[in-house]
Amino acid sequence: MNIIRNKKPICFFGNQILLNFVNKLYFYDTFSLKLNRQLVLPYPWYKTFLGRIRVFRRMLRLGVMNGLYFNEKLFVTFDNKIYCIDPLTLNINAEYFFKKERKTLNLAVINNIEHFDNGLYFGEYFGNSTKEEVHIIKRDISGGYSIAYKFPKGTINHVHNIIPDPYNDCVWVLTGDFGNAASIWQAKNNFETMNPILSGSQQYRACVAYPSKNGLLYATDTQFENNHIRLLCFERNKWKTKKIFPLNGSVIYGCSFQDKYVFSTTTEPADSHKNMICKLFDTKRGPGILKNESHIVMGSLNKGFEIITKKKKDLLPYRLFQFGTIFFPQGNNPTDNLFSYSIGNIKNDMDTEIRPF
Repeated sequence: MNIIRNKKPICFFGNQILLNFVNKLYFYDTFSLKLNRQLVLPYPWYKTFLGRIRVFRRMLRLGVMNGLYFNEKLFVTFDNKIYCIDPLTLNINAEYFFKKERKTLNLAVINNIEHFDNGLYFGEYFGNSTKEEVHIIKRDISGGYSIAYKFPKGTINHVHNIIPDPYNDCVWVLTGDFGNAASIWQAKNNFETMNPILSGSQQYRACVAYPSKNGLLYATDTQFENNHIRLLCFERNKWKTKKIFPLNGSVIYGCSFQDKYVFSTTTEPADSHKNMICKLFDTKRGPGILKNESHIVMGSLNKGFEIITKKKKDLLPYRLFQFGTIFFPQGNNPTDNLFSYSIGNIKNDMDTEIRPF
């Protein structure tokens, strides 16, 4: 296994992968395993300085959150903005500015789904305990941003992910976190129709899902109950969800790799303290987290799933210094190597791990 120290893999584009360290971006050749070019995103000097210290980088959540390659451009979420980067000219442009406290957990590309406009899409992600109105935003091919859909006030806390489904010509929207906000929605006709397929259970709370001929394969994301990889399917004129594989903890990140699906489990705290200071320093895992470990689970519906690695959580408090988890770059991986990024774990914390298969 190769290690790239202190850099986060963001997304694949062609034979390269975009890496990040604080406000620096690197083009990394996935075959020669060499850094080609470097870019710098605008950042206040104090964040650049603090980002060099690992403990502050984790505590302040510094660096690129996520990214995708779309329409021959790179898009990254960074410092409450979405930047568009031309990998040929190296031109950098801040295109979208998030409202205060709002951001996005995932970027998604909708392309060639019947009755949907092609574009880059994302849902708003923020605490939102009062369930204020939440938006799904679209960036069209020409670069314009607009609201594709509004979840009315009182409906959800936030959007976890947007999943285009070419098998059913629909788009799945995963939302959280509590009560009826934990839902799997099916959108059709450019989001003109939005129906809650499953709602009101932590077993419907998810961040990662993959459409297939057999149904929607997803993993639950709850610290309160046992987690599983599940399959949402339509049988006998009714939507049903089936357990496929038990998981150690909640799932926030995943990727597709070769002909397999990959999920990583997360270590999250319990919600037993009302005092915010106590919450920040809480080191007790939630009841849905079986062990203080992050697992990578890989497999398929045909061949089954297996745990391919386990990583122990470090001793730092969950909320203050981030959950223990494993992040994956998005996009088409052209290699036989699985790229992952460890956060909050004892071994290779904030390093990229490259596993050959």
